[in-house]
Amino acid sequence: ADWIVADNLPVRLQMQLHKILWDDEPGR
Repeated sequence: ADWIVADNLPVRLQMQLHKILWDDEPGR
């Protein structure tokens, strides 16, 4: 499952992905 792979990713990488995803939201 994809969530298993994501769970094994470094915390920094996860934070970067979240920042990129949430960067699309205006006002944030």
